[in-house]
Amino acid sequence: MMEFLKYKWSIWFTILDVNQDSFITHADVEQMIKNFPIVEGLSEKDAKLACDNIEKWWTVYILKGREILTEEELIKDFEYEYTLNKKAFIDKIKSCQEEVLEILDTDKTNSISVDNYVKGFKALGHENEELLRQSFKLYKPADHSIPIKEFINVWVFFLTNDDPTKPDAVMDIIEAGLMECM
Repeated sequence: MMEFLKYKWSIWFTILDVNQDSFITHADVEQMIKNFPIVEGLSEKDAKLACDNIEKWWTVYILKGREILTEEELIKDFEYEYTLNKKAFIDKIKSCQEEVLEILDTDKTNSISVDNYVKGFKALGHENEELLRQSFKLYKPADHSIPIKEFINVWVFFLTNDDPTKPDAVMDIIEAGLMECM
């Protein structure tokens, strides 16, 4: 079961490695900060707030005071936290997802539209819009959007579920080859 989680955490690392250099560093943060206001078309004021929140999110949830994070370190950290206290780990992952999705929900609809989804992944350096739009359909959105709480739950489940027999929308997307970063 732990190997299944490690595989999913490896995917998470790859998604977050904005410049695809096999490390997560402040360069990845800076690239997302540069990309996000552009793909979202934010005003200078909104861009400043969003970028401050993006930097805080990366610092608190991903880098945690490090200058460089390897895939092995992320997996080791997650495994330690997961085995130490699974409930606390799940709560932390939920907070992580809530905070990043609050940033991504720039139109403040409390839902993730296909456009929010595509723009969010583009900010992370994933440019294949056709694949992103196809992958969004596997979330089975009603009225072309997903309530933000449901989207959070899907990603929390992906990052914390250790049972490969349970349905997992994110794994379905990955297995369908609809994530260019995999």
